Amino acid sequence: MERADADAGAAATVALPEVRELALGAGGVTDRSLRDARIRERFGVTVVAIRRADGLVLNPPPDTMLRAGDVVRVFGLTDQIERSRPSPDGRHRRWGARNGPHTPSLSERPGEAVPLL
Repeated sequence: MERADADAGAAATVALPEVRELALGAGGVTDRSLRDARIRERFGVTVVAIRRADGLVLNPPPDTMLRAGDVVRVFGLTDQIERSRPSPDGRHRRWGARNGPHTPSLSERPGEAVPLL
């Protein structure tokens, strides 16, 4: 019985994947297809949906073009998603680029899409 308790405790400490929405700025991965952007390979997250002005793309195929202003819904581990976000000094730009100061994190603006700089 102790083994079952130990296994249950270990499972409780394993991080589970989550889904977050992240807004794309100009530059970075914008104006590229999902295939060419290599998001899964580079960041370890999967784009499961894209919300844009002209509608919603669910389970986007690899040839889907990413556009500035798109809000991508990604699935991955918290640390994978956070690694794709900018550093507080604003110099770390991976997904997209935009001028201006660092954008607050999701915890600072709950429920809102956060631009990836």
